[in-house]
Amino acid sequence: MLYQLTYAKQKTVSIRIDESGSVHVRAPYGLPHRVCDQLVESKAGWILEKQALVQKRLKESSAFFEGGRKTLPYLGCDYPVKRAEFSPPSFNGTHFTLSSPSNSKQEIKEIAGLYQTLLEEKIRPMVENYASLMGVFPQKVGITHARTRWGSCSAQNHLNFSWRLLAAEESVIRYVVIHELAHIREHNHSPRFWRIVAEWCPDCMLSRQKLKTLAVKLNIEHL
Repeated sequence: MLYQLTYAKQKTVSIRIDESGSVHVRAPYGLPHRVCDQLVESKAGWILEKQALVQKRLKESSAFFEGGRKTLPYLGCDYPVKRAEFSPPSFNGTHFTLSSPSNSKQEIKEIAGLYQTLLEEKIRPMVENYASLMGVFPQKVGITHARTRWGSCSAQNHLNFSWRLLAAEESVIRYVVIHELAHIREHNHSPRFWRIVAEWCPDCMLSRQKLKTLAVKLNIEHL
């Protein structure tokens, strides 16, 4: 079985399946290659199972926001998509309107652009409200194309959120906002950090579980 081997300063061997299904092995310096081969072979069943799950997720993910969809998700619900050739992409609360031909590359760009706009309109008031309540001061708020995380907080306290977050329920989006704002006080995931999150989002554990479920559907690594 093919795998990528990396030696590192550690005591044990670890095996990881990345988002493309490739196998990565990290081993202590000096451990013979044949020992890694034996370990990988002994874990072949587990590896194949994980690779199959990755491929299933990739297939679901590629279909979730691809062109030609008859519905699109917004705040936890699916809404129908209507076509209007010369109308700007929009969402009126009951349906999405797209102007590009179905199954075209331009349609994907339309969806991404519209989601960025809609999420920014939704999330900026949330950030401003909770930043004021929590007594923190983000330096910048941006909407990105990130596929590996819902949100992030840089060392300079710049907050970023993936436009795909718009597919989540509003309460879950609120949790992600609070999560990132809490990082302004604690740039880690220490017990103190989680106490701050729980103070402002008592149902944070439920929201985390909902994000895990959505992450499987969208192939995004949950927080």
